[in-house]
Amino acid sequence: MFPGIPGVLRDEHHELHQHLAQCMNEPGRLGQVGRELERLLHLHCVSEESFALPPLGLLPRVARGEVSADMAEVVPMTRRLKSELPRLFAEHKELNALGDRLREAALAAGRTEYANLADALRLHTRTEEEVLYPAAIVLGDLVAEELRQRELVRA
Repeated sequence: MFPGIPGVLRDEHHELHQHLAQCMNEPGRLGQVGRELERLLHLHCVSEESFALPPLGLLPRVARGEVSADMAEVVPMTRRLKSELPRLFAEHKELNALGDRLREAALAAGRTEYANLADALRLHTRTEEEVLYPAAIVLGDLVAEELRQRELVRA
């Protein structure tokens, strides 16, 4: 059985969306930037949750040396992730640029909690780029190789 996205990652996305939902209701530039950021973040998360993050749910099993044929479905996901890294990184760049605008608008409005939200978003995208995406790709490659060696799947 495929476990899907680790709960901690799903929770982090949910928390970012919750804070942005509050920000979207702010008046003026702050609310406007919050709405732009939420729209882009939503599209990005839907995409990434369809192929980039689900393989990470297998990390505990793979770390214990448990590789089985039911894991084969992660291989096309991680290959897709590898091919879509330039797009995902470009979206991160756009998200962070909007985050910078959010930070400026928040500070101008005296709303430091939204400036902190922009900082959290930047940390989130860095974590994905520097840790999560590479981990998912390595996991997919490891699963593919292990299944190939065991001749459980012809990849």
